[in-house]
Parts: sequence; C-alpha cells; structure tokens
Amino acid sequence: MYAIALKDNRLCPVFYKQYPGSVRDVSAFMNMLKEMGLKGALVITDKGLVKLSHLDELETLGLEYVMPLKRSSTEYSRAPLEMPGYSGFSSRFEYNGRVIWYYEQPVADGDTHRYFLYVDETLRHLEDTAHLPKRMGRETPEEIRKAAQAQIMHGTIVLKTNRMDFGGQDAYRCFKTREDVEQLFDTYKVEEDFGTTSMHGETTLEACLFLNHISILMAYRVYAKLRDHDALSKYAVVKTLQNLLWDIRATNAGGKWELEPVPKAARMAVESMGLEIPTTVE
Repeated sequence: MYAIALKDNRLCPVFYKQYPGSVRDVSAFMNMLKEMGLKGALVITDKGLVKLSHLDELETLGLEYVMPLKRSSTEYSRAPLEMPGYSGFSSRFEYNGRVIWYYEQPVADGDTHRYFLYVDETLRHLEDTAHLPKRMGRETPEEIRKAAQAQIMHGTIVLKTNRMDFGGQDAYRCFKTREDVEQLFDTYKVEEDFGTTSMHGETTLEACLFLNHISILMAYRVYAKLRDHDALSKYAVVKTLQNLLWDIRATNAGGKWELEPVPKAARMAVESMGLEIPTTVE
C-alpha cells in the first residue's frame, strides 16, 4: 500500500508498506496511517476505503479528510436532483472544460461534517449511453420507472468532509487530485513495468518494492521538472529517464571523475528541465 503526498502542487510517494493479500484495504489503510504518525494532513480516500466507524479515529489522529460516498448512501439529500433542471443547486464552476453543478447541504449548529452533491453533465451522458438496454423502446412501464429513477443519479458525485471551511469548489478540486495518484499507479504498473514482481520470497519481495519505490521517486522528480518548465508535451517521463538521461555517464580517468561526451538529445532534455550538465563531477 502506498501513501502519496501533495504539497505546493507537487505529488510524491512518501511511504509504502507490504501487507498480505488477505488483509482488507481498509484495515491496512488505518494501520499504515498510525505507523506513519501523520499530523495535520488531509486524507483523500476512494469509495468504501474508510468505514464510517473509522472517521472518529481519523479525527482522533488529528487528520482531516475528503471522502466520496456511495450513491446509495442515506447520509446526503437527493432533493436537488428531484427539482426541475438545476434550480435546486447552489452554484456551478468549470473544471477541465466541463461545467460542474453543485449543491451545498445546509450545515446546522454543532455539525462536524459537510456534504456536497455534484453533477457532471459529461459524465452523466457517458453513463446514460454506457449500458443501453436491448429492450429500449419495448420496455414495460415498470422498467421505464426504474430506469428513470436510476438515471437521475447518473453523473453525480457526493463528497463528505470535516473541513468545515471548504466550499463546493474547494472540496471538488481537492478530491480530484486523486487523478494524479491514478496517473502515478499507471506509471508504476505500465511504464515502469511493476505490475507484477515475480518474487517468491518475503526478503526479495521487500527488496524489489524498495527499488520500485526509489524508481518512482526518480520518475516523479523528472515529472515535476518537466511540468514546471512546460516540457511535458515534448518529453515523456519514463522515456526521458530510459533513453536520454541514461546516456549521461561519468568516467574515472586517473582517479578523477569526468563526464563522457553527452549526446545532443540528452543535453536538450536536461536543459528543458531547467538544469545544466556540469563539466566535472565532484
């Protein structure tokens, strides 16, 4: 299990721990949080990762959180979805070229949590057309009624947080940082080819996980440099590491380390990250 930190708009893996496959994710998650000794952090979870019974424990640890609820949850109000158009929603904002409508559930005195209901029209359309019934046009009235009830929930996301100062847009953008985490795991499994380890012993598996962790740290340092210098459209992180930076080497000549001639492509990749290649190695 990995813990990924986001600070000053920079994402980085900070902690990992190996658990047996039989250990449930929620149990491993709570155990890892305690071992890390986090203080003053904001935890972003996925649906079902943290049970409601564990929320008090998170707060006891001094942690804030933003977590999505299942659409079937009874904790939040569906009233805005039953009103004409978006007349029951609080406001809207733009996110990645999409219009997101949201409803801030009223907060009563003494409440320690906030709830936000969102509708993403693009996501709603995708869900509407993802599983079109073969009997469409020949459905019974009861089937039509059930389809209408299900469709009203399409494109919705419900967030719960103990950050009482968060507005609808704050909570949503905070939650969406998990997209960067998903990108990290895509890098881990696909580009870094760490989907399986092929290790057969606990010691070799732990060594493999440690080396993988170091590799991901390197990859994200390169990613941060490329992003900060608007070079991601030209250079892919892993390919830059494997095919370009790999060509920067040093030679020990007479007890003194010197850089070998650097190919032009590798030099340009380094410069695109705002770095300079030194002439000597100390």
